Amino acid sequence: MNALQWLREPSQGAIRPVCAVFGDDTYLVRESIIAVGRVVFPDDDQGAGISRFPGAVTALASVLDEARTLPFFSRKRLVVVDDADPFVTKYRKELEAYTEKPCESGILLLQTKQWTSTTRLAKLVEKVGLAIDCSSPKEGDLVPWLSELARARFDTKLDAEGSRLLLELVGPEAGILVAEIEKLSVYAGESRQIERKDILKLVGAGRAETVWKTLDAALAGQGR
Repeated sequence: MNALQWLREPSQGAIRPVCAVFGDDTYLVRESIIAVGRVVFPDDDQGAGISRFPGAVTALASVLDEARTLPFFSRKRLVVVDDADPFVTKYRKELEAYTEKPCESGILLLQTKQWTSTTRLAKLVEKVGLAIDCSSPKEGDLVPWLSELARARFDTKLDAEGSRLLLELVGPEAGILVAEIEKLSVYAGESRQIERKDILKLVGAGRAETVWKTLDAALAGQGR
Protein backbone atom coordinates (compact mmCIF):
# COMPACT_ATOMS: atom_id res chain seq x y z
CA MET A 1 0.00 0.00 0.00
CA ASN A 2 1.19 3.49 -0.85
CA ALA A 3 1.96 5.56 2.27
CA LEU A 4 -0.11 8.54 1.10
CA GLN A 5 -3.11 6.24 0.69
CA TRP A 6 -2.49 4.71 4.11
CA LEU A 7 -2.20 8.08 5.84
CA ARG A 8 -5.34 9.35 4.12
CA GLU A 9 -7.52 6.55 5.51
CA PRO A 10 -5.56 4.21 7.81
CA SER A 11 -8.71 2.70 9.30
CA GLN A 12 -9.48 1.07 5.94
CA GLY A 13 -6.38 -1.11 6.13
CA ALA A 14 -6.85 -3.93 8.62
CA ILE A 15 -3.76 -4.39 10.78
CA ARG A 16 -2.31 -7.84 10.28
CA PRO A 17 0.17 -9.73 12.52
CA VAL A 18 3.23 -8.69 10.46
CA CYS A 19 3.76 -5.25 8.91
CA ALA A 20 6.54 -3.78 6.79
CA VAL A 21 7.05 -0.03 6.59
CA PHE A 22 9.74 0.70 4.04
CA GLY A 23 11.22 3.51 1.97
CA ASP A 24 13.42 6.59 2.15
CA ASP A 25 10.97 9.34 3.12
CA THR A 26 11.58 9.90 6.85
CA TYR A 27 8.34 11.81 7.39
CA LEU A 28 6.16 9.17 5.72
CA VAL A 29 7.91 6.39 7.65
CA ARG A 30 7.35 8.11 10.99
CA GLU A 31 3.74 9.05 10.27
CA SER A 32 2.91 5.58 8.92
CA ILE A 33 4.19 3.89 12.07
CA ILE A 34 2.24 6.34 14.24
CA ALA A 35 -0.90 5.59 12.18
CA VAL A 36 -0.40 1.84 12.67
CA GLY A 37 -0.21 2.44 16.41
CA ARG A 38 -3.43 4.44 16.38
CA VAL A 39 -5.27 1.69 14.52
CA VAL A 40 -3.93 -1.03 16.85
CA PHE A 41 -4.72 1.03 19.96
CA PRO A 42 -7.71 3.24 19.05
CA ASP A 43 -8.71 3.84 22.66
CA ASP A 44 -5.77 2.70 24.74
CA ASP A 45 -2.53 4.35 25.77
CA GLN A 46 -0.13 3.49 22.95
CA GLY A 47 2.94 3.87 25.12
CA ALA A 48 2.06 0.85 27.24
CA GLY A 49 1.58 -1.49 24.30
CA ILE A 50 4.40 -0.47 21.95
CA SER A 51 7.96 -1.77 22.16
CA ARG A 52 10.79 -0.61 19.87
CA PHE A 53 14.10 -2.30 19.10
CA PRO A 54 17.15 -1.16 17.08
CA GLY A 55 17.48 -3.59 14.18
CA ALA A 56 21.28 -3.52 14.00
CA VAL A 57 21.91 -4.95 17.47
CA THR A 58 18.74 -6.81 18.51
CA ALA A 59 18.43 -10.58 18.60
CA LEU A 60 15.40 -12.23 17.00
CA ALA A 61 14.51 -14.07 20.23
CA SER A 62 14.11 -10.76 22.09
CA VAL A 63 11.74 -9.41 19.45
CA LEU A 64 9.59 -12.54 19.22
CA ASP A 65 9.43 -12.96 23.00
CA GLU A 66 8.15 -9.39 23.21
CA ALA A 67 5.59 -9.98 20.45
CA ARG A 68 4.25 -13.01 22.33
CA THR A 69 3.99 -11.20 25.68
CA LEU A 70 0.83 -9.19 26.29
CA PRO A 71 1.21 -5.89 28.16
CA PHE A 72 -0.94 -5.14 31.20
CA PHE A 73 -4.37 -3.69 30.43
CA SER A 74 -4.15 -4.31 26.68
CA ARG A 75 -5.19 -7.07 24.30
CA LYS A 76 -2.47 -6.27 21.76
CA ARG A 77 1.23 -5.49 21.59
CA LEU A 78 2.99 -3.68 18.76
CA VAL A 79 6.67 -4.51 18.38
CA VAL A 80 8.62 -2.20 16.06
CA VAL A 81 12.08 -3.06 14.77
CA ASP A 82 13.64 0.22 13.60
CA ASP A 83 16.27 0.30 10.84
CA ALA A 84 15.60 -3.40 10.34
CA ASP A 85 17.55 -3.98 7.12
CA PRO A 86 20.38 -5.91 8.85
CA PHE A 87 17.82 -7.64 11.09
CA VAL A 88 15.88 -8.89 8.06
CA THR A 89 19.07 -9.99 6.30
CA LYS A 90 20.27 -11.94 9.33
CA TYR A 91 16.97 -13.60 10.27
CA ARG A 92 15.17 -13.86 6.94
CA LYS A 93 14.38 -17.59 7.18
CA GLU A 94 13.16 -17.32 10.75
CA LEU A 95 11.00 -14.29 9.87
CA GLU A 96 9.47 -16.22 6.98
CA ALA A 97 8.58 -19.04 9.37
CA TYR A 98 7.12 -16.59 11.90
CA THR A 99 5.06 -14.80 9.24
CA GLU A 100 3.50 -18.11 8.21
CA LYS A 101 2.42 -18.76 11.83
CA PRO A 102 2.43 -15.43 13.67
CA CYS A 103 1.33 -14.70 17.20
CA GLU A 104 -2.33 -13.68 17.29
CA SER A 105 -1.98 -10.97 19.94
CA GLY A 106 1.26 -9.40 18.78
CA ILE A 107 1.93 -7.20 15.74
CA LEU A 108 5.49 -7.27 14.43
CA LEU A 109 6.45 -4.18 12.40
CA LEU A 110 9.68 -4.15 10.39
CA GLN A 111 10.89 -0.69 9.35
CA THR A 112 13.40 -0.91 6.52
CA LYS A 113 14.91 1.24 3.78
CA GLN A 114 14.91 -1.61 1.25
CA TRP A 115 12.06 -4.07 0.71
CA THR A 116 12.31 -6.27 -2.38
CA SER A 117 8.85 -7.40 -3.41
CA THR A 118 10.15 -10.55 -5.12
CA THR A 119 11.54 -12.14 -1.93
CA ARG A 120 9.60 -14.87 -0.18
CA LEU A 121 9.31 -12.78 2.98
CA ALA A 122 7.82 -9.82 1.10
CA LYS A 123 5.34 -12.10 -0.66
CA LEU A 124 4.29 -13.62 2.67
CA VAL A 125 3.81 -10.19 4.23
CA GLU A 126 1.80 -9.08 1.20
CA LYS A 127 -0.39 -12.15 1.57
CA VAL A 128 -1.02 -12.25 5.32
CA GLY A 129 0.26 -8.88 6.54
CA LEU A 130 0.49 -5.23 5.58
CA ALA A 131 3.24 -3.54 3.55
CA ILE A 132 3.37 0.29 3.45
CA ASP A 133 5.57 1.89 0.79
CA CYS A 134 7.15 5.11 2.09
CA SER A 135 9.36 5.80 -0.91
CA SER A 136 9.63 9.42 -2.00
CA PRO A 137 6.21 10.13 -3.56
CA LYS A 138 5.59 11.32 -7.10
CA GLU A 139 4.50 14.92 -7.52
CA GLY A 140 1.26 13.82 -9.19
CA ASP A 141 0.32 11.89 -6.05
CA LEU A 142 1.24 14.74 -3.73
CA VAL A 143 -1.05 17.37 -5.28
CA PRO A 144 -4.39 15.83 -4.16
CA TRP A 145 -2.86 14.60 -0.90
CA LEU A 146 -1.73 18.10 0.09
CA SER A 147 -5.18 19.57 -0.58
CA GLU A 148 -6.80 16.82 1.49
CA LEU A 149 -4.22 17.24 4.26
CA ALA A 150 -4.90 20.99 4.48
CA ARG A 151 -8.63 20.31 4.80
CA ALA A 152 -8.50 17.35 7.19
CA ARG A 153 -5.69 18.40 9.53
CA PHE A 154 -5.79 22.21 9.40
CA ASP A 155 -9.38 22.93 8.34
CA THR A 156 -8.05 25.08 5.50
CA LYS A 157 -8.73 25.09 1.77
CA LEU A 158 -5.78 24.59 -0.58
CA ASP A 159 -6.68 24.11 -4.24
CA ALA A 160 -4.74 22.04 -6.77
CA GLU A 161 -3.04 25.14 -8.21
CA GLY A 162 -1.77 26.06 -4.76
CA SER A 163 -0.53 22.52 -4.16
CA ARG A 164 1.38 22.56 -7.44
CA LEU A 165 2.94 25.93 -6.60
CA LEU A 166 4.08 24.61 -3.22
CA LEU A 167 5.63 21.60 -4.90
CA GLU A 168 7.41 23.86 -7.39
CA LEU A 169 8.87 25.96 -4.58
CA VAL A 170 9.65 23.23 -2.05
CA GLY A 171 10.02 20.01 -4.03
CA PRO A 172 8.47 16.61 -3.24
CA GLU A 173 9.59 16.62 0.43
CA ALA A 174 6.51 15.49 2.36
CA GLY A 175 7.66 16.62 5.80
CA ILE A 176 8.68 20.11 4.64
CA LEU A 177 5.45 20.50 2.66
CA VAL A 178 3.36 19.65 5.73
CA ALA A 179 5.27 22.21 7.79
CA GLU A 180 4.69 24.86 5.12
CA ILE A 181 0.96 24.10 4.98
CA GLU A 182 0.73 24.42 8.76
CA LYS A 183 2.44 27.82 8.58
CA LEU A 184 0.20 28.96 5.74
CA SER A 185 -2.92 27.77 7.58
CA VAL A 186 -2.02 29.88 10.59
CA TYR A 187 -1.37 32.85 8.31
CA ALA A 188 -4.72 32.39 6.53
CA GLY A 189 -6.51 32.86 9.83
CA GLU A 190 -10.29 33.05 9.80
CA SER A 191 -10.51 32.97 5.99
CA ARG A 192 -9.45 29.28 6.09
CA GLN A 193 -8.19 29.72 2.52
CA ILE A 194 -4.55 29.47 1.38
CA GLU A 195 -4.11 31.88 -1.52
CA ARG A 196 -1.45 31.81 -4.22
CA LYS A 197 -0.18 35.21 -3.07
CA ASP A 198 0.25 33.85 0.47
CA ILE A 199 2.37 30.96 -0.84
CA LEU A 200 4.54 33.33 -2.87
CA LYS A 201 4.93 35.66 0.12
CA LEU A 202 5.65 33.14 2.86
CA VAL A 203 7.25 30.25 0.98
CA GLY A 204 8.53 31.82 -2.23
CA ALA A 205 10.30 34.69 -0.50
CA GLY A 206 12.02 32.32 1.90
CA ARG A 207 13.21 30.08 -0.93
CA ALA A 208 14.47 33.07 -2.91
CA GLU A 209 16.40 34.33 0.13
CA THR A 210 18.01 30.90 0.54
CA VAL A 211 19.07 30.89 -3.11
CA TRP A 212 20.58 34.39 -2.84
CA LYS A 213 22.47 33.47 0.34
CA THR A 214 23.86 30.38 -1.39
CA LEU A 215 24.95 32.45 -4.40
CA ASP A 216 26.51 35.09 -2.17
CA ALA A 217 28.47 32.44 -0.28
CA ALA A 218 29.64 30.87 -3.53
CA LEU A 219 30.73 34.24 -4.94
CA ALA A 220 32.53 35.12 -1.70
CA GLY A 221 34.43 31.87 -1.97
CA GLN A 222 35.43 32.59 -5.55
CA GLY A 223 36.73 36.02 -4.60
CA ARG A 224 39.34 34.64 -2.20
